[in-house]
Amino acid sequence: FLPGANAPMREGLKRACKDADILHSNGLWNMPSVYPGWAVKGTNCKLVVAPRGTLALWALRKGHWKKKIFGWLFQNQVLRRADMFHATSEKEYEEIRAQGYRQPVAIVPIGMDVPEVESHEKVDTGRVRKVVFFGRLHKVKGVDRLVRAWGDVAQEGWELVIAGPDRGMLEELKGIVAERKLPRVSFVGEINGPAKYAFLAGGDM
Repeated sequence: FLPGANAPMREGLKRACKDADILHSNGLWNMPSVYPGWAVKGTNCKLVVAPRGTLALWALRKGHWKKKIFGWLFQNQVLRRADMFHATSEKEYEEIRAQGYRQPVAIVPIGMDVPEVESHEKVDTGRVRKVVFFGRLHKVKGVDRLVRAWGDVAQEGWELVIAGPDRGMLEELKGIVAERKLPRVSFVGEINGPAKYAFLAGGDM
């Protein structure tokens, strides 16, 4: 985003801060995450910043120089201006402190509505047992470690089934399977809705 982009959002935040007590901003490294810092300036509105994982080392290394320049021009001043940080875990708290920020940090996990779920009984075929993975196929999830470990522990009568949307790792994972000739590994793609509960219930590990 360029500094002049999304003027309605920028102006809307300024108007909101005239009456609001707290402005809660989520994420970093784009102009919409900078506008809240501009909006609270000169008002009594307090700024709470939730990095949402964007201060993790692996995240900072991705596009390192772009983030360094963007931080110097825009983002760092907003982070210094924050009245409080919102971390969703102890790990994220540590990431914030590692970057040198000393403002108060509230550790509040991400809220979620727990859906009504029908119970699913596992159908035991008597032949194959399953180790299942369910989640994004992203480097941060460590799926590559799981696949490599499978090569050390795979036994007859067991299979590894990996479900989740590709976030840049699927080809790498398939490459590990092919290179190491790993047995009984399958990728079933993204699973949503009630089907995901059936998938998880069908696993033995």
